[in-house]
Amino acid sequence: MVDFNEFSEEAGDALTACEKHLHDIFAENTNDARFDVIVIDSTAEMVTSSILLKLFAARRKHFLVDVLEEDSVIMSTIVDNEDEAWKRNMLLLFKDDVFVDAPTAFAEVIFENSETNSEFSLLLVNGGGNNFVGNLNKTMAEFNEMKDDNQSITGRVRVINGGEWMFQDDFVPSRTYLPDDYDQ
Repeated sequence: MVDFNEFSEEAGDALTACEKHLHDIFAENTNDARFDVIVIDSTAEMVTSSILLKLFAARRKHFLVDVLEEDSVIMSTIVDNEDEAWKRNMLLLFKDDVFVDAPTAFAEVIFENSETNSEFSLLLVNGGGNNFVGNLNKTMAEFNEMKDDNQSITGRVRVINGGEWMFQDDFVPSRTYLPDDYDQ
């Protein structure tokens, strides 16, 4: 949405048209299979990305199931921490408003270049894969092990933030504790 003016009289119509366009694109491209990954790339801008978030959050019960696989991933990168901080917030909102049930997780992976003293962040939101954290740790270990003399980039997981707890149907505790059991 180039040159979008949120204060113009046509702003509401433009936002609605963009949401319908995004919906139609996803609907047309999910005939044979659902999406595993959505990449918010460096050319993405905040308004269109927020419409994408609204599309999934508002229609979560049906649209999400029709479009995304259960263990899907939303990913983005941050190179400039100041101008692209909205991407981190958007992916956290994806975790909280779209992928609300466990084992949903948000992860931030930092890749550092020791030669140029620079870094960039890879942001990931997982839509429910049980092995997401284990696979992420394994991938990072393999990435760092394959380093040779010419590679100056290392990766590390900065943060993993999980979703809600999984519901345990008919949970029966092994022992019941009373107030007298404490401070003895």
